[in-house]
Amino acid sequence: MNAHAFPNVSPAGAASPNHLAAKAMLAGIKISMWAARKVDQKVTDETNRAHNADADAGRYNKALLSKHALSEIQEIAGRARRELYSRTLPWADNGNRILSAAGYDEFTKAMRKLESDFADAVARFVAEYPSFVADAKARLNGMFNPADYPDASEIAGRFKFKRQIWPMPQDSDFRVDMTAGERERIQAEIAAELGEAMRDAMKDVYQRIADTVGAMASKLAAFKPAEKKGDKSEGIFRDSLVENVRELAALLPSLNVTGDPALMAIAARMEKLTEHDAEALREDSTLRREIADAAAEINATVSDYLA
Repeated sequence: MNAHAFPNVSPAGAASPNHLAAKAMLAGIKISMWAARKVDQKVTDETNRAHNADADAGRYNKALLSKHALSEIQEIAGRARRELYSRTLPWADNGNRILSAAGYDEFTKAMRKLESDFADAVARFVAEYPSFVADAKARLNGMFNPADYPDASEIAGRFKFKRQIWPMPQDSDFRVDMTAGERERIQAEIAAELGEAMRDAMKDVYQRIADTVGAMASKLAAFKPAEKKGDKSEGIFRDSLVENVRELAALLPSLNVTGDPALMAIAARMEKLTEHDAEALREDSTLRREIADAAAEINATVSDYLA
């Protein structure tokens, strides 16, 4: 990627890693859940023998509970991960994400609510756990094994939801007893690597814009309303087409960890795309064409950054 693709992201520039440490942090969530699945070795061996297959040809993985037993907890965990990804930017490859200081309060508020929802859902699951096990006994019949199920007194401990916040790393964090020249060289390498990671993070922002605004441009251009009663419209788009752009435009200030003025200008242009709702765009062909063209122009601008 062109090192100058994002003007305010440069190892030596205003958005250096040390400068960003005052404006951003690393965030993550740690969610663990009881999988409620177990390999049944007895059934596995019987199945492999029945098909004259090798002993390691396959494994029979039992679902210990019915599908709906853990569905509420799983749904909340999924929402929490999506919330984390929507409000943060990628950092390295260890699951940590960049969270701006500007976005911290809203992030914390959203995560506290999800953490509370998770705890409530776990409490409901624990209360119903004995009945879930009784149902499994009937459902699994001969495959039921009570040893597969944790005791009711300890099942709650199989679920955890934890928010995690760390400071952004800085090249000045590197301290070791060596010659000044060697220390400076290593610090420069660290600064370059941190700068590259930040460029990748900002590329993620621009890619989100390209995906969201690009979808609006293409769908509006492809839409053809029904010409007469009884006909069907072609290329129908949903209300979420406008809502997705509105939500991302509102989120961009908290994702702009480098203080990039170009990104804020794009956010303002995106807001103008959402001044009319989807129904108005369906009804007015002139308005629809204007918004489609404006979205395409934004997409072209973003494509230059991603080149």
